[in-house]
Amino acid sequence: GKTGINIRPIPDGSVIIKDVTILNSAGHGVIINSPNVIINWMRIESCSGHGLVNESLGIVLASNLRIINASNTGLFNHGDISITNAIIEHNRHGVISFSGNLDIEGSSIRNNRVNGLLLGGDGDNTIVYTSIEKNSGYGIETTKWSQAGLNGTWSQSSGPILRVNNCNIVSNHQTSVLDKTVYEGLWDDWTDAEYSGDGWIDGWNARLIKKIPFGRIGWIGFDYNSNNGGSDFSWQPCTGNSVWSYIAELRDARNQKLTYLTAPFQCYWNPLEGENSNTWHNYENFTGLINKTNDYTNWQIEAQDIPNSDSYSIWQYFEHAYVPLSGTDQYARPVMKNIKLRFYHGGYEVSSYSDNEAIDLGSNYWGQKKGIDTLFNPHGALPINYSDFRSTEIGSAYSLLNETNKILFIEPVVRSSHQEVKTMKLAWKTYGWIPVIDIAVSTDAGRSWTNIVEDIDNTGEYSWWNNLITGETFFLRINHSNDTTVANKIGPLFVVENVTPTIGSSTNKLDFRLKLSSLQFSILNEGGGTLPWSVSDNQKWLSLSRKTGVTKNRSVITATVDRTAMSSGNYRGVIRIKSDAGDISIKVRMEIAKPNINISTKRMDFDSTLTEMSFDIVNQGGSYIKWNAKPDSEWIILSKESGTTLDRDVVIVKVDRALIKDSFQNGIIKISSKVGNSSIRVAVTQIAQKINKQILPNIPNYAQYPCGTVLIDNRLY
Repeated sequence: GKTGINIRPIPDGSVIIKDVTILNSAGHGVIINSPNVIINWMRIESCSGHGLVNESLGIVLASNLRIINASNTGLFNHGDISITNAIIEHNRHGVISFSGNLDIEGSSIRNNRVNGLLLGGDGDNTIVYTSIEKNSGYGIETTKWSQAGLNGTWSQSSGPILRVNNCNIVSNHQTSVLDKTVYEGLWDDWTDAEYSGDGWIDGWNARLIKKIPFGRIGWIGFDYNSNNGGSDFSWQPCTGNSVWSYIAELRDARNQKLTYLTAPFQCYWNPLEGENSNTWHNYENFTGLINKTNDYTNWQIEAQDIPNSDSYSIWQYFEHAYVPLSGTDQYARPVMKNIKLRFYHGGYEVSSYSDNEAIDLGSNYWGQKKGIDTLFNPHGALPINYSDFRSTEIGSAYSLLNETNKILFIEPVVRSSHQEVKTMKLAWKTYGWIPVIDIAVSTDAGRSWTNIVEDIDNTGEYSWWNNLITGETFFLRINHSNDTTVANKIGPLFVVENVTPTIGSSTNKLDFRLKLSSLQFSILNEGGGTLPWSVSDNQKWLSLSRKTGVTKNRSVITATVDRTAMSSGNYRGVIRIKSDAGDISIKVRMEIAKPNINISTKRMDFDSTLTEMSFDIVNQGGSYIKWNAKPDSEWIILSKESGTTLDRDVVIVKVDRALIKDSFQNGIIKISSKVGNSSIRVAVTQIAQKINKQILPNIPNYAQYPCGTVLIDNRLY
């Protein structure tokens, strides 16, 4: 099926999703695979898969989130996610988290078809001021098992860390449910069992102890072959129709038989009649105790939720059978493979198959004052710390999304005074589904209103730069942008003269990256009067153009970084601004690239007139380069054969022609460093030898006469 929204990786970026509704998705509602994702006001409803799947290991923040009626789990987490004010209800599980960090606050996880939360792997989980109520399975279940991704393999780890505090955990223990999900791959195939015999054999058995990750087994399926690849032989004699026969069984920790595979008898009423061995049979059935009738016929398994720990055993055996396998080299090899399981969950508020020393359930309300220890699965790992439990319900431990739409002012308070031309903080609390709001001001006691902002995201706060006049009286109003009947106003409020300086800054971070050497920031006086300030830094490579000052409005400061003689890597510092109006910190980041060597030439040609040339060793990256240069011939002479450079080194090359015997000579200069190697080819051309006058005595040597001399030679050659 198709996913409603699939957020793929966005390098060095961020994703912001606001006021979105996803309905009836044929696949998952939302999949997050990118870091730095912010979700505010999202409703995910009636998806055929999971509601929200988070596989991002970066920061994911989700506020005002509603996930309901997903066919599978509401929130499936394999990364890092923080959730506030969410309702997760009427899904399969409410929340599954097998790795990463999960933080939930001010939310309601309720009425899910199986568990409220299923937490496993090596995840770190914090749940505060949240209600976990009326889920059909456990309220909270923990396991050491985890699954690698949505459809990955299962494995065991050290177990999760879990802190659940100041929460309402109630009414989950009253029901239990058989989860419809079929789990494959939890148990490996059983392929190494074997036995031999010749004639009637009394007794053979093999068993394996198996662990489950959670719940209690309520259904099992597998493929069975009584003698995989072997020759035919007869099994046990006929018994009553549908009578339990000892071929393949599942047993609980108390050795109770929970399910069985009917033996391949040759009785005419048996569907396996005439099938002896090397035949595959598919088995699927619920677990429960076997109902044996007195007439030795029509035995049945009555589906039951049998209490158990996380240990089970699977058996293959018989008590009396005819096995015609003569000779010691013949074996019957029964095989169970493709084992599938379904699980019961519930009956308790909490069940843990993980390390309980990593679980803190203190300061919660459990719906009762006595017998709280009876709310924990006694077949799991015990004990669990539930100290300092609350005796009454925690009223703030709920999501506000299901309340009747309502807006309440938090700041300012009625009849308060506020300075003119100054930033004024507005804060409010909303109940119900109010994703966008309008803010308005009135200076005539509410007879007319002027909008300050419209259709802004409901984040619960806004900073308003008011331009009111001293002596004015005003009112403020906040209303639902899509339903103006949902509103609240506050007043009267009074405007007084602004004489109080308020400190601010133009930014809270400076990022010099790889290339920037200077950046500016401003110290702001967002109030009245004058603002004396001082500024300091904490790194030697960071300097500031000014250290003190006084401003009525804005002071501009230049920050400069010096990368000289520094190694490659990321560097961080802090600029601190101090004043009587408060202090501000600005984070500073600088990056120095890895060094990158470059040689100015690949070839040097010395003709008959040149005696000296040069080349440059250039550092085109950051930090510094240590280099070595080595000629392969002694007639190549370098001004230096090693060095360290932050920028550029110049090497002079000379040639000693006295050591060169040929008219043309080639050599190589090899340059090496930890960041790369290179070479330069050196070619030399020698001066031609003087003419030997004795070689051709009868030919005039014109070269011996001065220029301008007239020569006449009348000899015949």
